Amino acid sequence: LEDNKMKNKTIFLWTITSALLLGLSGCKTLDERAMEAKFTNPEGVTLMTEAALRETLVGNTYAGDSVKYDGSYIEFIQPDGKISGLWNGTDRYKGEWAISGNVWCYKYKSSNGCNTLSKSGDTIYWYQLDGSSMGGKATVTKGDSKGLAK
Repeated sequence: LEDNKMKNKTIFLWTITSALLLGLSGCKTLDERAMEAKFTNPEGVTLMTEAALRETLVGNTYAGDSVKYDGSYIEFIQPDGKISGLWNGTDRYKGEWAISGNVWCYKYKSSNGCNTLSKSGDTIYWYQLDGSSMGGKATVTKGDSKGLAK
């Protein structure tokens, strides 16, 4: 009887472990999402290349007004794949980023997604992957200009 209990416990644990591993294997990393993202080039717009995205964003800060919510944001894009942000000048938040080709992907506690961007001077413009404009723009400044990484 004791041997059967031990076998049943072993089978149960193996089943749970296998289910968890199979479930996790279906989750894509942010880097994978960026690499696999398909996008449409907006008509008449020159999208930023991977090199331009990295040069413009990584190690720098951008600030803009949200097109989805009533408020403004400032984000420092850290070289280690992390985002340090400030919402409406008071609420700090964290995120992650990945770049592959023309695609910029992000992940925050409450949202995630991928976009393409264009640039004019020190202003960047956001586009949906289907090529439509998000109506959003942000101004880029060099370095951690607002001290967000602290």
